[in-house]
This record gives sequence, C-alpha cells and structure tokens, in this order.
Amino acid sequence: MTGPATDVAPRLSTLRLVCFVPHERDAVHVGLLTPDAQRVVDLLHLGITDITEAFERLQMLRQAAGAIIHGAASTSFAMREVHLVASVPLARSVVQDSNDSTPRFADPATLHGPGGHLGRIESAAARPGLAVVVGDTIHATHDCADDVLQRALIGSVVVLGWPHHGASGAPELRPGAVGPFVAVPRRRPESVMLTRVAPVGDIDGPDAQQILTAPGDAQFFALARAALRSHTLRPGDLLTIFPAVASPSSDAPMAPGSWVRVSAPGLGTLSLAVR
Repeated sequence: MTGPATDVAPRLSTLRLVCFVPHERDAVHVGLLTPDAQRVVDLLHLGITDITEAFERLQMLRQAAGAIIHGAASTSFAMREVHLVASVPLARSVVQDSNDSTPRFADPATLHGPGGHLGRIESAAARPGLAVVVGDTIHATHDCADDVLQRALIGSVVVLGWPHHGASGAPELRPGAVGPFVAVPRRRPESVMLTRVAPVGDIDGPDAQQILTAPGDAQFFALARAALRSHTLRPGDLLTIFPAVASPSSDAPMAPGSWVRVSAPGLGTLSLAVR
C-alpha cells in the first residue's frame, strides 16, 4: 500500500465505534470514527443498525476498518453534522468503587453520551472511571478462565460517574455517561484524567485536573468473576471500576457554563456541559 492510506492504516487497529443521530433525522445510527476524529462513517450500508450487531461483527470491522473508512460505498458525516449519543445506550452495569470491595449491580439505564449535560450537584460529585464492555454471553459460574474473559471483554470506554439512589435509598456511585466504544484487546490505558473547566472568562472558576491510575486487566477479571458467581454477563454489559481518589478536587457545585471532562490515552475524551 502506498500514499496517505499507509500512514492511516496502523491507527485503524484501534476501532472507535460511536452511536449518533444525523441532523434532521431521528434514528440512532452506528458509526466508525475516523482516526482524526473529524468524521464518522455510517455502518448502515453493512447492515449494522445497533451496537449489539457491531459487537457481533467486531472481527470483520477490525479487519476491514481501512476499507470501510476509505471505501467509495461508505457514507460519512462531519462531526458538526451529527449528535453523538452513548455508545452503549442501554447498559446494565457491574460497578466496583475503590472505596467498597463489594461489586454492585445496576439495572439497564440510559446513559449520557459525549456533549451531554449534567446538573451542578452531579458535576460536584463527578468521578472518572473506566469500563470494559462484555461482547459475548458468559453464564454464571464459580470459575472462569482468563482466556474466556479475554475473548468476552471486547473493548473499553471512559466513564463519568456520580451518585444515584440505590435500592436502599442510599446514594451509590454509578456510571452516568460513557464515551466512544474502543476495541483495544489486551491493552488498557495507564491513567484516567478528570478535568473541571471553568466558563470562558472566569479566571477564578474550578479549572483543575486529577490524574488517577487506571485499573488493569487483573482488576477487571476479578470484578467479572465476582459478578459471575451470581449473574450471567451478556453483550452490552459494562464492568466499571472507579479508581481511588486521594482527595476530591471540590465538593462545591460548578457554575453553569463549566465543563467536566474525563479522558484516557487511546480512548479519547468525554465532555459534559454543566447546566
């Protein structure tokens, strides 16, 4: 292969899948984000209409990513022409908070996507996290080999979480927003970063960063095994870990017009505006 495509090809080994709504339409589409993150290629021409179908054909998408992006039959949109929604729009979550050794289970819930909004109280309690996505059904078991988990946990997303009311009425930390789905098997980022951005012109606002150590495969495998003792894991489930925070950057609600962003190397940035 020669020409510009040669420079792009190595980066296509990392797939970034997004769910989006084109402007002036009301249906959610699944797309492949270009390496420069400036366009999204619609996967409808491949018969992929939801994220679960994309999971089922992930190997094909990995192998054909370059052809899909550069193919004459593909339809693409500039990022300004679409509205991104959560890459896994309805997700059941298994959550591991670093402050609690017991995993929690949250029923399927609609998550925010990139460019969404959160309230001032939510922004004050926001925590960065990392989740792996289950791609294959794993039936409940008291033991599960590493190679089974390695195949079934097909990719990662950055997560922004804040407390929700649990079954007992007490607040529980849960995912509230997720970034693009990134298929990076056997490789996880070393860190996640939370950034609180002040409104434009507000020099005294809450503009600060927290860099946290990202959980590794061993921690996700342990969380999966804990879940599998009582639950079957299914495609689209999220296994989410919120790393330990030495000291919160602020407990005060952020001003409207602020932004909360969580990012990780190779996974991108998830930004939500504060209302």
